Amino acid sequence: MEIKTRKTHKKSRKGCLACKARHVKCDEQQPICANCVKQDTPCEYPATKGREGSKDSPLLVTSIYTPSSTEGGLFEQSPSLLSTPAHNSTALNVLHLRLLHHYTTVTARSLGADPEAREAYASVVVDTAFECPFLLHMILALSALHLSRLLECGPEAVEYALIGSRHHDIALASFQGSVCDINESNFKAVFMFAGVLFPYSCASSIDSGHDADHAFEVLMVQFSLTRRVRPMVSSFYNAIKVSWSNSDL
Repeated sequence: MEIKTRKTHKKSRKGCLACKARHVKCDEQQPICANCVKQDTPCEYPATKGREGSKDSPLLVTSIYTPSSTEGGLFEQSPSLLSTPAHNSTALNVLHLRLLHHYTTVTARSLGADPEAREAYASVVVDTAFECPFLLHMILALSALHLSRLLECGPEAVEYALIGSRHHDIALASFQGSVCDINESNFKAVFMFAGVLFPYSCASSIDSGHDADHAFEVLMVQFSLTRRVRPMVSSFYNAIKVSWSNSDL
């Protein structure tokens, strides 16, 4: 009796990010794969090994979404969040400005339980973020995710979700690379980083592509991580409370 062997196939790791997120096989066609054409979503491929060495190299992003005239050509003006204007350029990254504006005027107002806390999220946290790239990227990530949830569905919502995920990854990498220990120079930023990371992680766990059990597991992980923040900043806890009460967190 002939025993049939299962035909093996080489698993590809070069598929687009949208297909990876949906856990479907990507045909890897560029600039837009067949699945993204069918779903009418932006098609983004991860950076190749040759490009990973450059911190300023933008991800390859191809969007089949065309903004309406009332949206001011959002993605036409800023095709890649990771691209940095030349030092002698006067160009502005309109998307970054829009995300920061949305955070200060909308997102931050939903994070605090009282006016003082909301004001701290909207102003004090942002002021600190200008000196701490990991905190600034985390703010942009939360703002982008918030916008994607407000839009609910459609290509623009997917764009914002991808943008948020990208800033989240940059924020974590920057945090891990720049914070070796907690000290007088960074304890405020670390405390604020945890305060912005937690709502992002909780919100991102609630995804239509995952069931309730997955969301619950992710939330439990986030609660566990959050409990570790206090021991990390325990020696500076009194200073945090004093500076918070003085509105100078």
